[in-house]
Amino acid sequence: MKRCVTFTALTMSAVMIAASLTGCGGNTKTTSTSGTAAATTATTKVLNIDAPEMPDFVVPGANGSRNSKPLGFQFEKPAVGEEIVVLTTDYGKIRLRLFADEAPIAVANFLALVKGGYYDGLIFHRIITDFMIQSGDPLGNGTGGKSVWGDPFILETNANLLNFRGALAMANSGPNQTNGSQFYIVQTPKTAVKDDDVKNLSKETAALYKEKGGKPYLDGGYTVFGQAFAEDLKAVDEIAKLQVSGSGESGTPSKTVVLKSAKVEKYDGK
Repeated sequence: MKRCVTFTALTMSAVMIAASLTGCGGNTKTTSTSGTAAATTATTKVLNIDAPEMPDFVVPGANGSRNSKPLGFQFEKPAVGEEIVVLTTDYGKIRLRLFADEAPIAVANFLALVKGGYYDGLIFHRIITDFMIQSGDPLGNGTGGKSVWGDPFILETNANLLNFRGALAMANSGPNQTNGSQFYIVQTPKTAVKDDDVKNLSKETAALYKEKGGKPYLDGGYTVFGQAFAEDLKAVDEIAKLQVSGSGESGTPSKTVVLKSAKVEKYDGK
């Protein structure tokens, strides 16, 4: 069915703002920063997006397709001809493999928004070095965005689809039905993973976090639904370097980083 999704598209400049930011930790913070991207003018943009039927939510463990794949499967390359999403940014392209079997609702939402042009021209509004980069908010401050169905949708988790470096996940404002359009990509390198970060994990999971990098404390609280190609993480790293010094968990970027386009492509094996 067609759904008109109305949102505010922003013209950005470097000015001082006070904004309420909802981050990967699910906490809402109010912060005032200088030298960051803020809205100076706003125009209304209406997209006629083809909203798919929402897939059925399956409780983890109730369906083998959601938990039968081994730990680490998310690092495998897609099959030739498989649909991937390509983000074009100021710092290069980031190719994303999606996991529709493990997170069908999040993937259906993301693909529909991508195909409808929802993400084109938005910014990475939250950037934290050695943690993650976040986008998908048409307001550009962490407080906006909607799913393709208009309403937020439920958390989908999977025991073997985790917040390793390069993981693509839905940002949310709480553990229940709060997923919309905002997403993050985990940037944490293996050098930033400490023994304390993995001390409560299984031996296998801890070893993979130490080998690959990532943020294990996010597991179980966010819907991981994709994985960035390893060779494209250099773009993620360059963006993550732009965190304002001393800005902490707010992750305010020191300069505007634009998500120029998000497109669905067929993986060609290269």
